[in-house]
Amino acid sequence: MGSFNFQGEMEWDFGLYNVLEEYDTIQVLILKHLLRNTVFELDKEDSILWVHSVDNLYTVAEGVRVILGTNLDVDFDWVKVVWKYVASKIAIFHWLAIQGGVPVRKVLRFRHCLRDGDDDKCSRCLVFVESVEHLLLHCSWASNVWSALLRWWNVS
Repeated sequence: MGSFNFQGEMEWDFGLYNVLEEYDTIQVLILKHLLRNTVFELDKEDSILWVHSVDNLYTVAEGVRVILGTNLDVDFDWVKVVWKYVASKIAIFHWLAIQGGVPVRKVLRFRHCLRDGDDDKCSRCLVFVESVEHLLLHCSWASNVWSALLRWWNVS
């Protein structure tokens, strides 16, 4: 939701229900920065447009094309091509991560499985709240693991 300040500029108020981690706070600040010059046309109906396609409609293939900067076959079948070669343990973990089923401290706190005195901090780095995203992407411990794997696979 937004409102105009005294200078006539839009100020965004994201009604957040959870305390944000440092990474999330930075993402919200970036989003606010990107939205600062948004032009509103009050006489038109709200709509969401995907500006990267001719018809302004989003598809997964279009999203991947934009991210990878390539043209993909629209009939790309993720189940047959990607999941066919992924170990079932990895597929199950991925599904659990998407569903919020990995028992990290953030999830356990949300489900009231931690006592009031228990800490939410990552058990590896002891700095940030332990979430799936933090453990896999942002934790210094995870970065060291990923670096070691990339060296082992000879990927630079």
